[in-house]
Amino acid sequence: MGLTTREKIESELMARLRKLKGPTAPVERKTIGLIENIIVRGTKKEKFVKAKVDTGANRSSIDISVLREIGAPSTIKKVLVRTAQSQETRPLVSLQMRIPGGKIVTSTFTVTSRQKMQYKMLLGRNSLIKLNVLIDPIKQVKRNLKNLREERGMITA
Repeated sequence: MGLTTREKIESELMARLRKLKGPTAPVERKTIGLIENIIVRGTKKEKFVKAKVDTGANRSSIDISVLREIGAPSTIKKVLVRTAQSQETRPLVSLQMRIPGGKIVTSTFTVTSRQKMQYKMLLGRNSLIKLNVLIDPIKQVKRNLKNLREERGMITA
Protein backbone atom coordinates (compact mmCIF):
# COMPACT_ATOMS: atom_id res chain seq x y z
CA MET A 1 0.00 0.00 0.00
CA GLY A 2 1.26 3.50 -0.85
CA LEU A 3 1.83 6.54 1.31
CA THR A 4 -1.08 8.67 2.40
CA THR A 5 -1.33 12.27 1.21
CA ARG A 6 -0.27 13.46 4.65
CA GLU A 7 2.81 11.20 4.67
CA LYS A 8 3.78 12.40 1.19
CA ILE A 9 3.52 16.05 2.27
CA GLU A 10 5.53 15.40 5.45
CA SER A 11 8.20 13.57 3.45
CA GLU A 12 8.44 16.41 0.93
CA LEU A 13 8.66 19.04 3.68
CA MET A 14 11.40 17.09 5.48
CA ALA A 15 13.38 16.78 2.22
CA ARG A 16 13.10 20.54 1.64
CA LEU A 17 14.13 21.25 5.23
CA ARG A 18 17.25 19.07 4.86
CA LYS A 19 18.22 21.03 1.72
CA LEU A 20 17.80 24.35 3.54
CA LYS A 21 19.85 23.28 6.56
CA GLY A 22 22.78 22.11 4.47
CA PRO A 23 25.49 20.02 6.14
CA THR A 24 24.60 18.86 9.63
CA ALA A 25 28.13 19.18 10.99
CA PRO A 26 28.30 21.40 14.10
CA VAL A 27 29.69 24.89 13.55
CA GLU A 28 32.53 26.02 15.80
CA ARG A 29 31.51 29.15 17.70
CA LYS A 30 33.92 31.54 19.37
CA THR A 31 33.14 32.89 22.81
CA ILE A 32 33.43 36.61 23.41
CA GLY A 33 33.04 38.76 26.50
CA LEU A 34 30.98 41.89 27.07
CA ILE A 35 33.92 43.99 25.88
CA GLU A 36 35.78 42.70 22.83
CA ASN A 37 38.44 43.80 20.36
CA ILE A 38 36.94 43.95 16.87
CA ILE A 39 38.83 44.45 13.63
CA VAL A 40 36.81 46.75 11.40
CA ARG A 41 37.68 47.45 7.75
CA GLY A 42 36.91 50.70 5.94
CA THR A 43 37.79 51.91 2.46
CA LYS A 44 41.29 53.04 3.57
CA LYS A 45 42.43 50.64 6.29
CA GLU A 46 41.63 48.20 9.10
CA LYS A 47 41.59 49.13 12.76
CA PHE A 48 41.25 47.38 16.10
CA VAL A 49 38.32 48.89 18.01
CA LYS A 50 37.29 48.02 21.54
CA ALA A 51 33.56 47.33 21.33
CA LYS A 52 30.84 46.86 23.89
CA VAL A 53 28.47 43.93 23.33
CA ASP A 54 24.83 44.95 23.71
CA THR A 55 22.32 42.13 23.19
CA GLY A 56 19.51 44.62 23.84
CA ALA A 57 20.41 46.71 20.78
CA ASN A 58 18.93 45.67 17.44
CA ARG A 59 21.67 47.31 15.40
CA SER A 60 25.35 48.04 15.87
CA SER A 61 26.73 51.56 16.14
CA ILE A 62 30.14 53.09 15.37
CA ASP A 63 31.72 56.44 16.23
CA ILE A 64 32.09 58.93 13.39
CA SER A 65 35.79 59.48 14.25
CA VAL A 66 36.59 55.79 13.71
CA LEU A 67 34.72 55.84 10.42
CA ARG A 68 36.72 58.88 9.24
CA GLU A 69 39.99 57.18 10.21
CA ILE A 70 39.33 53.89 8.41
CA GLY A 71 37.56 55.44 5.44
CA ALA A 72 33.82 55.82 5.37
CA PRO A 73 31.85 53.81 2.83
CA SER A 74 28.82 55.44 1.27
CA THR A 75 25.67 55.68 3.35
CA ILE A 76 23.09 52.99 2.56
CA LYS A 77 20.17 54.98 3.97
CA LYS A 78 19.02 56.94 7.01
CA VAL A 79 17.31 55.05 9.84
CA LEU A 80 15.34 56.09 12.91
CA VAL A 81 17.09 55.01 16.13
CA ARG A 82 15.39 54.98 19.51
CA THR A 83 17.60 55.32 22.57
CA ALA A 84 16.67 55.46 26.24
CA GLN A 85 16.84 59.28 26.10
CA SER A 86 15.50 60.13 22.65
CA GLN A 87 15.08 59.13 19.05
CA GLU A 88 17.06 60.41 16.09
CA THR A 89 17.79 59.72 12.44
CA ARG A 90 21.27 58.32 11.75
CA PRO A 91 23.17 57.28 8.63
CA LEU A 92 23.51 53.53 8.09
CA VAL A 93 26.73 52.08 6.61
CA SER A 94 27.89 48.58 5.76
CA LEU A 95 31.32 47.52 7.06
CA GLN A 96 33.41 44.39 7.10
CA MET A 97 34.56 43.23 10.52
CA ARG A 98 35.83 40.24 12.42
CA ILE A 99 36.96 39.14 15.83
CA PRO A 100 40.64 38.19 15.99
CA GLY A 101 40.98 34.70 14.53
CA GLY A 102 37.43 34.78 13.16
CA LYS A 103 35.96 35.00 9.70
CA ILE A 104 35.20 38.30 7.99
CA VAL A 105 31.51 39.27 8.02
CA THR A 106 29.66 42.28 6.66
CA SER A 107 27.25 44.07 8.96
CA THR A 108 25.41 47.37 9.12
CA PHE A 109 26.22 50.13 11.62
CA THR A 110 24.50 53.36 12.49
CA VAL A 111 26.92 56.29 12.62
CA THR A 112 26.90 58.70 15.55
CA SER A 113 29.22 60.61 17.85
CA ARG A 114 30.23 58.26 20.67
CA GLN A 115 32.95 60.61 22.00
CA LYS A 116 31.26 60.87 25.41
CA MET A 117 30.96 57.11 25.62
CA GLN A 118 33.67 54.75 26.79
CA TYR A 119 33.55 52.50 23.71
CA LYS A 120 33.73 53.68 20.09
CA MET A 121 31.68 50.73 18.86
CA LEU A 122 28.57 48.99 20.10
CA LEU A 123 27.84 45.49 18.81
CA GLY A 124 24.11 44.89 18.48
CA ARG A 125 22.27 41.68 17.70
CA ASN A 126 22.57 42.16 13.93
CA SER A 127 26.38 41.88 14.12
CA LEU A 128 26.45 39.27 16.87
CA ILE A 129 24.32 36.93 14.77
CA LYS A 130 26.58 37.38 11.75
CA LEU A 131 29.71 36.80 13.84
CA ASN A 132 28.05 33.60 15.14
CA VAL A 133 29.48 33.99 18.64
CA LEU A 134 28.58 32.95 22.15
CA ILE A 135 28.68 35.64 24.84
CA ASP A 136 30.30 34.94 28.21
CA PRO A 137 29.83 37.89 30.58
CA ILE A 138 32.71 36.67 32.76
CA LYS A 139 35.28 36.67 29.97
CA GLN A 140 37.59 39.68 30.02
CA VAL A 141 39.32 41.25 27.05
CA LYS A 142 42.78 39.76 26.79
CA ARG A 143 45.34 42.10 25.35
CA ASN A 144 47.99 39.66 24.24
CA LEU A 145 50.51 41.61 22.16
CA LYS A 146 51.84 38.50 20.45
CA ASN A 147 48.34 37.53 19.26
CA LEU A 148 47.67 41.05 18.03
CA ARG A 149 50.97 41.07 16.12
CA GLU A 150 50.19 37.66 14.60
CA GLU A 151 46.74 38.91 13.60
CA ARG A 152 48.30 41.91 11.87
CA GLY A 153 50.83 39.68 10.09
CA MET A 154 53.85 41.16 11.90
CA ILE A 155 55.09 37.79 13.13
CA THR A 156 55.80 34.94 10.79
CA ALA A 157 55.98 31.36 11.98
